[in-house]
Amino acid sequence: MNFELNQFQQLFKEAQESLFFDEITGKLESGILAIKDGQGPPIPALQRNQLIKAVQQYIDLIQRRKTDPRLFKAALKSYLSATELSEENYNALEEWFHGVVYATLETVDPEIISFMRALRDKSKFCVKQALYKDLELSIKRFADISKYAVNTRETLQYAHGLEARIRAMELDESNYKGLMYQIAGVRTETHKKEEMPIGNRTAACLNSYEQTLNSLEKEHFDRHTSYVLQVSFFRNRQAIEESEIDDEQKELLIRQLDKLEARFDPVRYLSSTTLYLRNYEPKISEIRNAIQQTLDFDNILKAIDNLRKQSQQGKKEGADKLAKYHKDIIEEAAKKLNDMLNRRCNDPEALTREVRRLIGEVNELEGKQVLFRGTLSHIQKQIKMAEHWAEKINKNLLETLRDLKLKCSTIGDNIDERYQNYVDSQINSIHAFENAIPQMDDMGDGFKEIQSLSQVMNGQDTPLKERDRQYLLKSLSEVKRRFFERFNNVEEINTAFDTLNKKVNKAAMNLHYAVDLTKLSNEIKGIEFRVKMGRFPHNDKEYFEVQIRKTYGRLRELRKKHEEYLERRAADQAAVFDELSNEIEQCAQMAQERPGHHTSWENLVNAGRQVREEKLLSGEQRQKLFSQLDKAFSMIREERARFARQACVVYGEYADIIQNILAPLEQTIPRPTREDAFDATEALKPLRIKLRNERRLLASHRTELEESLRNVSDAITEILDQASNDMYNNYLHIQRQIDGLTGKIKNVKTSPDLTSVISEHKELYAAVRTTELSMQGRRECRSKLEALWSLISEKKQDFSYSRFDPSKVNETLARLEMFGHFLWMDEVPPRIV
Repeated sequence: MNFELNQFQQLFKEAQESLFFDEITGKLESGILAIKDGQGPPIPALQRNQLIKAVQQYIDLIQRRKTDPRLFKAALKSYLSATELSEENYNALEEWFHGVVYATLETVDPEIISFMRALRDKSKFCVKQALYKDLELSIKRFADISKYAVNTRETLQYAHGLEARIRAMELDESNYKGLMYQIAGVRTETHKKEEMPIGNRTAACLNSYEQTLNSLEKEHFDRHTSYVLQVSFFRNRQAIEESEIDDEQKELLIRQLDKLEARFDPVRYLSSTTLYLRNYEPKISEIRNAIQQTLDFDNILKAIDNLRKQSQQGKKEGADKLAKYHKDIIEEAAKKLNDMLNRRCNDPEALTREVRRLIGEVNELEGKQVLFRGTLSHIQKQIKMAEHWAEKINKNLLETLRDLKLKCSTIGDNIDERYQNYVDSQINSIHAFENAIPQMDDMGDGFKEIQSLSQVMNGQDTPLKERDRQYLLKSLSEVKRRFFERFNNVEEINTAFDTLNKKVNKAAMNLHYAVDLTKLSNEIKGIEFRVKMGRFPHNDKEYFEVQIRKTYGRLRELRKKHEEYLERRAADQAAVFDELSNEIEQCAQMAQERPGHHTSWENLVNAGRQVREEKLLSGEQRQKLFSQLDKAFSMIREERARFARQACVVYGEYADIIQNILAPLEQTIPRPTREDAFDATEALKPLRIKLRNERRLLASHRTELEESLRNVSDAITEILDQASNDMYNNYLHIQRQIDGLTGKIKNVKTSPDLTSVISEHKELYAAVRTTELSMQGRRECRSKLEALWSLISEKKQDFSYSRFDPSKVNETLARLEMFGHFLWMDEVPPRIV
């Protein structure tokens, strides 16, 4: 239904004057639904919400108008002054009068009573005898309903309205007092009941129900009692649900009321129309539909005959007896059904359609994974009936039907295999769902999927053997336990709230860009679904609900701000164009300043998406913006290419420097020494600092250079490790020589041996000075050699005492004299032993 804005204006005008409140309300509600469904002309979101709010206010105004005595009195004055009054308007005014007098406990304005009498006198459609009978019936029903009523205020309002209706009629004194006396008695009993607590009052009403049901003498209640009980059940159920008693007592009273209503339903009075609508009209429609589809014509004939016989067999009014009017309707319908059936029996096209349908159903059975044998038997039975039909009117279809019978036989042979494949597929589905639980993102979809699996396993129409069903249910129960452990995880929901709040904060900062608030709304709906369906501690659940309300409020504010921004932006097409143009220029400038950064390209892509999604731009403006975007993209490509070329040059320079450092370290002849390693280390230090601050390289280049530097460091480490090993080996070699020399010194017997040892000691001392050794090793070797020299000195002294030659005394004295030592001796002193 499409609603134009001027239609609403017309309805608003009618709502202020019309007497047909329900009709106007229905039209306005239909208009609201049409607006919400997006029908009619496009309306901005803000105006749409304002229009819906205005329509709802008019609906509320109409509802208040139905019970407003001031407006009713004004309407009565207006129609009393009119020359003519239509029957529709008179009936509407009577209905409005009832709504006014039944809606309040205050005294009705006497002018309304007098105006209503004048209206009835003026109208030619008023039948006072009918009004009096209706009033008497209303009072009788009111008196009986009040016995079961729980809501005393509603009873008093109705009593007040009946009194106003009595005063509005011109009755003699006896009838007036009699009717008023009946109402006064009901009001007195209602005031007594009003003093009782709501629970006791409800229990008393339920007791009255039970007594009435127990007092049933016939098989069914009469029409009046049935009406009274039915209305009372409806009103009391509503009163109990709206009462302020505790939930446990309320649930107990509702259950008692349900039991009493269940007892009442089989014995309530059924009018002929109700019997017809409930028992016969659905059967007639069912047979009419079955004639268009069935192949079993004999069963249809039996159903028509049974319908005719059933309509004639009723004996008890209000239970199963139909009025003659309805019997004639059923008889006429039975004749039409027989005619329809005869036309179908002799229609070759109907047979052809049924054969095509059977072919489709058999093909569908071939594609099904699993099926009932009863389904296959049903189709086989239909094929057999179609063969009998074809033998009568079209034998050319018999061959096709025989092929279908053969296909059905083949399908029957494979039912067990298909069943096993179906069971295996269900097991695989359960295992697949179980494996997906830890990585599941949308728990709402997982909840629906596990509910679907549960329905498949628990469904009565699922073709599963009980043993297989129990096995699948057992497997599914374990999977459900694992799923709901995660579904009810409080920490995970807290994390989801934190993530969502970050996204909402980010959206709030970027409202002028394309913000997907629907996605955020779907996320909070997913969390709300988990909170609603999950089982959490009471405090956690209340906290989650508060967070959900806050998040919804923030999203509504963001949506409102975003819509306001879009409305402002849509106000001027040129402003939108200028805004997009400026945004593209800013993105291009940012891209020019930082061509290598990833956001420079992403900003231009986002700007291009905004240009494509913007609906207000003309074709020429859109083309200009796309041209501007192309220039920006070309510029950033050139900048990136230039940067890449410069980076390649810089990379080559660094690579050459590193290669020059690495080349001496990788040569084999001569082998690199420790000094070469130390030189390379000193060369790497400034290079690393320079490379750390270098901004003219691509990420891949920087990675390759860092790898090359690691290779140089590895080579230096290898050289230093090899030098350390060589020094250690040299240390061991000298230690062995020192140990050998130590033995030789201990075994010196002759002067030549001593000379040889001294010569070897000198050679070792020179080797310690020239051989590459660690500082500690060199120190130890020197210490040991000095200790050996002390031993050699002792040996020399020993040899000087033991090998004294007197013939050399003169030479010794001459040498001592030459050095300034004078020895005044005449002879060689004797040897001191």
